[in-house]
Order: sequence, then structure tokens, then C-alpha cells
Amino acid sequence: MGYFYEHNYYISEPPKNSAMLDIDDIIIDDDTDDDEPTIEDEIFDVENTSDVVIENRTYYIGLPVLGKDGHYLYSNHISAKNYFAYNFNNVNNYLRDYSYVEVDDDQPIEIMETHFAYENIGGENVYVAQVVLKTCWLRIFQRIWRHRAGKKQTHI
Repeated sequence: MGYFYEHNYYISEPPKNSAMLDIDDIIIDDDTDDDEPTIEDEIFDVENTSDVVIENRTYYIGLPVLGKDGHYLYSNHISAKNYFAYNFNNVNNYLRDYSYVEVDDDQPIEIMETHFAYENIGGENVYVAQVVLKTCWLRIFQRIWRHRAGKKQTHI
């Protein structure tokens, strides 16, 4: 996996001297053959009309990524309004294309709550946005609720 450089540009290895970047180190990820804006670009424009600030202990609809330490990390989100305004496949593509990091293809869209924390990465304390997946808790709650509702129905 390459290092994130800029949207759709990845560096296969970190440059030894940032002033001297060899063109062979850059991989251009050009999925489109033309410069026509896509629905995903439109979603990006709508989502980023102002400075996007990720807040602590706030719920988001988005894609988490599993970190090396087993914690899920924030990668990208979409507002609830735009989630329901666009086709699911376009939303899914937007979240993956504009993510901070590469996300596995089988990672589903989740409801997640952010928890800011410091992690030691390469000997430096780095501020990261860990997330707790709420979708899994909702499934458990719904399963219990359906079970109890079913018992009540049999007693009526």
C-alpha cells in the first residue's frame, strides 16, 4: 500500500528528499478517461462547502478503517441529508474515493462515534480519531427488541 500524497496520487515509497521527487515514485490512479465531473465529485463539492471539522464524541455515517492495533479509525463520512439524497452506490464510491486512507472493498458503511486519542506512531504522539461502530450495537438492540416483541405477541 502506498503512502497518501494527494487525492488520486500515491507515492509508492516515502521520498528520501522531498525536494527531489522522482516521477517514477508517483502512481497516478486515473479511473476516468475523461475530465467530466462524476456524481462522486458532486457529492464531494456538496459535502465540502465549508471547512469540515471532525468533532469528538459525534456520530457520523461513513467508512471506518481497521488500524494495526485493532481499533477502528475515521476515514471519511457523509451527512445524513446527502446519504439519503444520492444513490447508495454513488455514496459508497464517494466515501472510498475521497477517503483519507485506502479502505477494504468489503468494509460496509457504518454509523460511528468518534473518540479522539493520542497514539505513538514512529516514536511520535499523533492525534487520531478512533471510532466506535454503533451499527453493530443497533443490530444487537434490534435483535433483542424483536425477540421481546415476539414474546409479547404470543402472550396476547
